[in-house]
Amino acid sequence: MKRFPRDCEKDCKYYHEYDMSVDDYTAQCFLLKAGCDLCDQEYCFLLCPLPESEEK
Repeated sequence: MKRFPRDCEKDCKYYHEYDMSVDDYTAQCFLLKAGCDLCDQEYCFLLCPLPESEEK
């Protein structure tokens, strides 16, 4: 299983990154309806809900 956002593919149609300020990036998963500050991604323990066949 892949963890969000640490293991997410950048070209996933549900994944999006945006800039909150000069050095603060946030990742958002539209499928999970959740977001995580990329500085704190090691503390986000959400799992990707896609089956492994769709993850690639």
